Amino acid sequence: MTLHLLLNQFLEELKLIRRILENHFVISQSGGEPIKEHVEIEWVVDFLGISLSTFYRHVKGRLLHPVFKAGKRELYARQEVIDLFRRGRDGFTPYRKLD
Repeated sequence: MTLHLLLNQFLEELKLIRRILENHFVISQSGGEPIKEHVEIEWVVDFLGISLSTFYRHVKGRLLHPVFKAGKRELYARQEVIDLFRRGRDGFTPYRKLD
């Protein structure tokens, strides 16, 4: 293969990687850091203000379900977490009593 063909193939692969990443990230309104559409458990518990044990006992599998797994990491839809936060905040209902 010539250098020109290798560079073209490399460019096509980079374009594919960019399309994949654009599907995973949403650019923030302020033009700064991209906002992830899918978040990890650590972000969820920090955002909801709960402990990991509360998450595993009352939230995971009942109120939130993982969108997909990346290895052993489970990723959750960011918007679903925000909606759950609003549901819990509106009535000040503990997460164990939400369905």
